[in-house]
Amino acid sequence: MRLAWKIFFLTIPLFLLSLTALGTWILQESFQGNLDRERERCFMENQMFQVSYELTWHSLSEESREESVKAIAQGLHRNAGAEAGNIRIYGEDGEEILYQDTPERVATQIQEHLTGDANAGAQIVSQKGRYYAVVLSRSSTGVWIETTRDLTPVFREREHLKTVYQTGAFLITFVMGGLMLGILYLVMGNTRKLSRIARSFASGQYQARANIRSRDEIGRLAEDFNWMARVMKEQMEQLKEEVSRQEAFTSAFSHELKTPLTSIIGYADTIRSMDLSREETDLSADYIYRQGKRLLSLSHKLLDWSALEGKKETFKSLLMTDLIREAARTRGRE
Repeated sequence: MRLAWKIFFLTIPLFLLSLTALGTWILQESFQGNLDRERERCFMENQMFQVSYELTWHSLSEESREESVKAIAQGLHRNAGAEAGNIRIYGEDGEEILYQDTPERVATQIQEHLTGDANAGAQIVSQKGRYYAVVLSRSSTGVWIETTRDLTPVFREREHLKTVYQTGAFLITFVMGGLMLGILYLVMGNTRKLSRIARSFASGQYQARANIRSRDEIGRLAEDFNWMARVMKEQMEQLKEEVSRQEAFTSAFSHELKTPLTSIIGYADTIRSMDLSREETDLSADYIYRQGKRLLSLSHKLLDWSALEGKKETFKSLLMTDLIREAARTRGRE
């Protein structure tokens, strides 16, 4: 897998995960804030109805209380914008219903959890696919007042916002993924160029160099490649020179061997095929002996030269006249 795809498949999931986590946190905070406001609103409605009910209880006769309570409830619905059917009044035992807007009741366990001096409580209840905030409080008259507010729109709004956010997050991720691929393609252009130069160099184009002007890691890698190519070229040139010297040495050494071997073979053949005198035989044998010694000397010099390879060589001065005189003497002996 290419590096660009590796970066893409590592970055995009992290980006999507971070975006999802951030969106979930924001939506949850917004939903919780709306839920708390609705619950506080339900508390306020309960307290308002409780105050109105207590005033009605103390100022009206028992016959007119029910009509007054109904009028108070309807006025509360109009002012608060709540739907009818969210107010009930229970007797002191908490079972007998003294007043209700609708016979259907949202089941709660608020009263079971009210202990000691606690005279009010709230609970979020899910029932038949809808959500309600239920507040139950005890009036100074001893009755229990229950107010209910439908919170289904708040929960539906949360689900709607979640769907919208998820769609937006995937769209943003898709757009960001495309932009990232484009950016990675541009950034990785230098790596593709460096790869082509490396293949050209490997195919024998030793003059190939990476012409990349960049101060990032790819630029430094290109500089290192150019330095490596330059060093390798110098080393290959040195190797070629070494091979040329070895070929020249082999040619010269073969020539040096050819001369004494020719003399040895010629004198040996003369001794073998011709009827020579004692003096001529001794002279031929002497030439064979001296040329054999010369070959032995060359082999020793070759061994000495091989042993000196890698070591520092020492040279000494030699007069050209002495060298010419020694060569003439050796030539005359042949």
